[in-house]
Amino acid sequence: MSTSRPGWRAYVDESMPCTRPGETPSYIIAAALLDSGDCADARWAMEALGGKRKRFHWKDATSKEREAAISTVSALPTLHLLVISSPLDRRRQERARAITLQRMLFELGVRGVTRVCLESRTERLNQRDMRSVDAAMINGSIDAGMQVQHELPRDDPLLWIPDIVAGAVGSAEGPLYEDLTGLTETVHLELP
Repeated sequence: MSTSRPGWRAYVDESMPCTRPGETPSYIIAAALLDSGDCADARWAMEALGGKRKRFHWKDATSKEREAAISTVSALPTLHLLVISSPLDRRRQERARAITLQRMLFELGVRGVTRVCLESRTERLNQRDMRSVDAAMINGSIDAGMQVQHELPRDDPLLWIPDIVAGAVGSAEGPLYEDLTGLTETVHLELP
């Protein structure tokens, strides 16, 4: 799969994995890159995964549901991009998010992504995200034409994809994680 095609869209979510003693805490932002022509089929596949729930969420899923999710995601025509920032000071989580999000937007722009959908949080936190987007546009790290919006995962199942990838990578669950490693590009970022 080419890593730069016009018409790519990115669906973005984050994870702050719980760390074990001795591990360095990190902040993960995952993006699922899809060609706009593949979005409808991918959305249908993800909706089937949700079942009776309004959405799939990694942290609430059973082991069996996680296996099915990884299998579904692995079959999609997506490129997964991760920006992993560390060390994370949990008291400065929003600062880490802003830095990591700006780097993710830069990486998406380099790959030709023109539309980005971030998982919606609270209105105040969404506004904070948009200040990060504006700052990245002003400093020229992303093109001013990149369209960035927030959506709720219950409204767009494509947001479940980065949730699954970030969850699997953050928990590094043996074979589940290994199934995704060949489908991801990872950027490591050291937080100041």
